Amino acid sequence: MFIRLLRKVGIHWLTWIITWLSVLISVAITAAAYAVFGLPPSKLGLSIAVLAPATIAPAFNYITLSLLMRLDQKEQLLRELSTLDELTQAYNRRHILELAEHERNRALRLKHPLSIAILDVDFFKKINDTYGHPGGDVVLKTIASTCLHNSREIDHFARYGGEEFMYILPEADAHTSLQFAERIRKLLGQSKVVYQDKTIGFTVSIGVATLAGNESLDALLLRADQALYKAKNKGKNQTVLA
Repeated sequence: MFIRLLRKVGIHWLTWIITWLSVLISVAITAAAYAVFGLPPSKLGLSIAVLAPATIAPAFNYITLSLLMRLDQKEQLLRELSTLDELTQAYNRRHILELAEHERNRALRLKHPLSIAILDVDFFKKINDTYGHPGGDVVLKTIASTCLHNSREIDHFARYGGEEFMYILPEADAHTSLQFAERIRKLLGQSKVVYQDKTIGFTVSIGVATLAGNESLDALLLRADQALYKAKNKGKNQTVLA
């Protein structure tokens, strides 16, 4: 809760807030001490109670809050690194599988639809052989960027492994997910990647599966993967619904 407050109000404001609280607490303790010992309040004593924290607290609070802010930023960065694919900045395989299990449980609990789409770059080995791995990396980055910018806020997108990517599509039935996957496939097919003054064209094949009954996540993923292989075997650059 304190870290959330620090993020919201910032270091400078929180420094002054804590400083004034320190002054108030110091004055209250001093006044209480006079009362306990039956002594009349002293102007000198109350002045010291105000000046001491007002002088020392700002620098101490600022340094402490700055360290806390830096620590929080490092923790946020570590959390991001643990969930993102370094090359594409999409989610990584581990995190997308965690999200998929979460969305599956939610879909079953609410009795809402859920779909998964697995994308694979067609002839990716040929792209790597022709343009080198840096050229292939540019293609992967382009795919991730296009997919991330053309998805709904509730969707989850990840690099599933190698040249494979995955969408988790909450609230999407078979018809909706198939339409969505086709739109993405066409967008990617129209993309042109420029690498070292050369234009790289590419296509993707997509397999889509919608959660059926109480099936496990592994079973859902397997059906999406089988649909992807069907798309590959049928000539690539197409979408197949499991």
